[in-house]
Amino acid sequence: MMFYSLAPAIVARSWKVLTPLFSGSFALHVAPAIMGLPWRPFQYDFFPGVLVFFIGGVIAYRLFILFKERIDLGGQARPSSGARLVFGYMLVLALVLMTYRLLPFQEGNSNSVRSFLFYVGVLGSTPIIFALTADRRIDRFLGDLSYPLYIVHFPVLLWAANQQIADQHVRNLIVMVIIAALTMALLFFVERPFQRLRDRNRPRTVETAGHAAAARPGMMNALAR
Repeated sequence: MMFYSLAPAIVARSWKVLTPLFSGSFALHVAPAIMGLPWRPFQYDFFPGVLVFFIGGVIAYRLFILFKERIDLGGQARPSSGARLVFGYMLVLALVLMTYRLLPFQEGNSNSVRSFLFYVGVLGSTPIIFALTADRRIDRFLGDLSYPLYIVHFPVLLWAANQQIADQHVRNLIVMVIIAALTMALLFFVERPFQRLRDRNRPRTVETAGHAAAARPGMMNALAR
């Protein structure tokens, strides 16, 4: 519920707000590791620290939109500068992923250099995948399911671990059915109503920004997503 309340406000913020938010959440995420605290619950169950991944995704999409606008600004293609930008963007991602592959793998170490390079690669690649699949209804639906699925799967797994079900296949099937049902319920009875409420009560600052960006569809998408 806290995430659904904060997400629309975070997405609509300016760079001046997103940058310190990302820095603060990143500091809260890595501080427990520096202090020698267990990664759970202090890193991945502490909401302000985990928020770094969502804010990072927002920033990655904003950067992708800036690249996209440089390539096609006002309907006029700019192949020379656009090609250089895309080439540089993809080169950085390729170098990150190559470095990730060359580094040794440490089982269970979520704070290694390799792990952070993996995060950078995912953040850089996701906006491109999103742009290629955003107009497909099935992809949008699967994307809508991802966060509700993330929320419900762990409590259901904990519940199933305490049930006396001898047949593991039956238990797994029961878990899958319950997770699917709860995910759908959360999507249609919580997330979608929150989205409609957000659209009806969108802050004036977001509306103003939307009118100012009407001539720049890419930036409007960055504000609306």
